[in-house]
Amino acid sequence: MRQLAILNLSVIFCTLPYFSAYLSAETTHKLEILNENRIRRSFQLVVGLREGYDSPITHSAKEAEAIIAEWLVEQQRDGNPYLPGQVIEGCMLYIHNGIRTEPVLTYMGEISPLYHKTLQDEEAIAALCTLAERLARELKQVRIYLSYRDQLLILEKPELRLSRSG
Repeated sequence: MRQLAILNLSVIFCTLPYFSAYLSAETTHKLEILNENRIRRSFQLVVGLREGYDSPITHSAKEAEAIIAEWLVEQQRDGNPYLPGQVIEGCMLYIHNGIRTEPVLTYMGEISPLYHKTLQDEEAIAALCTLAERLARELKQVRIYLSYRDQLLILEKPELRLSRSG
């Protein structure tokens, strides 16, 4: 059975003068809660945009975004789990022979309880691993970080593995 959630937007925005001008004290919207179990299944992939570790070649976020978009279309077309999300550009700071920076792209989202009700966690992880493999191959990456719910998978090409020191 679905529940109705009553949100009083005037309470939410009462501390924001800009928004409160648009809402009266009686502004109330009724919204229906569509996901009954309310379990959150978040994912996040972080991929560097510089090829390898010392390459002068750096890919653009648009290139990585195009790879993800192509993957989404193929997944849906082939009847596989497609996991929409948002793309965020950033910078990774790390220590490897001194301080280094690298432009990165983070792809993050939620497994939709509306469109993927029966999708098991293992299937979601497997789908995300196929995306990680594609990103690693096309962007020539050694390592990609995949977070799913409370898990962290560090995916690495064994032939390019670095020492863990430093």
